[in-house]
Amino acid sequence: MPANIGRMFYYGEIPWHGQGKKLEHPATLEEALLYGDLDWEVKLVELHTTEGQSVPMRRAVVRLEGKDSPHCGNSRLVLGVVHPEFKPLQNRQGVETFDAIFGRGARVYHTGGYLGEGEVVWLLARLPADLTLAGSDIIEPYVLYSNSHNGSRAIDFRLTAVRVVCQNTLNLALHTGDRAKVFKRNHNGSYNRLQEEFNLFFQFTIDALQIAQGRFERLSQARCAPDAFRQFVEAIFKLPQQPANPNPAVQRAYQTRKEQMLTSRQEVEKRWNKENDDGLITVRGTWWGALNAVTAHVDHDLAPEQDSLAYTVFGPGNDLKNEAYDLAVASMA
Repeated sequence: MPANIGRMFYYGEIPWHGQGKKLEHPATLEEALLYGDLDWEVKLVELHTTEGQSVPMRRAVVRLEGKDSPHCGNSRLVLGVVHPEFKPLQNRQGVETFDAIFGRGARVYHTGGYLGEGEVVWLLARLPADLTLAGSDIIEPYVLYSNSHNGSRAIDFRLTAVRVVCQNTLNLALHTGDRAKVFKRNHNGSYNRLQEEFNLFFQFTIDALQIAQGRFERLSQARCAPDAFRQFVEAIFKLPQQPANPNPAVQRAYQTRKEQMLTSRQEVEKRWNKENDDGLITVRGTWWGALNAVTAHVDHDLAPEQDSLAYTVFGPGNDLKNEAYDLAVASMA
């Protein structure tokens, strides 16, 4: 998956806001396509070796440019290589279907764009109802739409949230007790049913928000003892096993990884304590505070400056936060 942000827009303070075009208000669908530079299509073309021999089991995905695109005229912009059965979902088709459910012509899009040269595209739509914990801890819910043109990820919807006080994020859709209801579809070309499936997913998000509210409230009220917190952090940032291979390069890699894990443990401990408050003072000593100490560390300490969106939303950072959520809920229980 590409790691760098190609083009994007954003409204307000969002976790990955450092790049892109800032808007004074949320975007409509057409504005999202314009400012996110998403109004282009892709096509599959045959692959050949440098000697001219056909490669029948693979196709190249080529980006086609509109007249106003900065890539206009670059007909050789290849986004990826896929199997012949791969059927691309064009950007406009995908986002118009998404908008019919979550936007309906309103200004709901807070960010959108693409990674790399367009290998992965996304839009983030704001849902109207906030979740409030501990009196003043506000959680803003969003629905994230993403799609890949290089086969690196499925067509994907997920419910996500932003903790306003310190702008860290948490994926919600994977944690409602029924992972099968997370909306994912392969690129098989059967896109005529997307509207119906999106409608079902919309109903699911309403139920998921209620479940999330209840779980977050329980996490914010359940006490987390210092020893339990330490075990929680050590379980997430596990120390690697020292390799038997005496090769200096292998040993250096081991030491580097070990130091990274120890540093992460220390930084999360700081966020848990008053050294780096992050707005956790009202929930410190709870499992909600423990979870947010980890998610804030992932979003603000671990995420590479130029690759924060790819890392925290689509990549290893998101996996770490999901692991922390699962463990916090299990530990609380």
